[in-house]
Amino acid sequence: MNRKIIEKYLNPYNKNDSFISFNACPYMVAQNLPKIYGYLSLKEAQNESPTTEEMISIASKYKGTLEGYVITLNSGRPDARITFDGFTIPVCKSTAYKLKNNLNPSEFDASFKPHGWRFWWD
Repeated sequence: MNRKIIEKYLNPYNKNDSFISFNACPYMVAQNLPKIYGYLSLKEAQNESPTTEEMISIASKYKGTLEGYVITLNSGRPDARITFDGFTIPVCKSTAYKLKNNLNPSEFDASFKPHGWRFWWD
């Protein structure tokens, strides 16, 4: 996957050499972020969120999208990483509320329709 495909999901208003956020990134594109930006830990979690591996699995299962940020290797920071802090999935209300009760997101809403239900962790 080339850089131009990935870059269309990056938020240009806060993109710089050291921090880049992304949203509405299809799970198959998100899986390729490490090839361009570096390190991805499947066991990492944003505070009380599911792990990276779990988020990718959920987004993949429901054909959803992921959001998060990259602290790039160019930042010089010792904690350079890719972090997923949320996802949006197109599921029925019943499934969304079951997941909400199991995952306990900081934010949960359906205002992203027709794209689905948004789960986000602070």
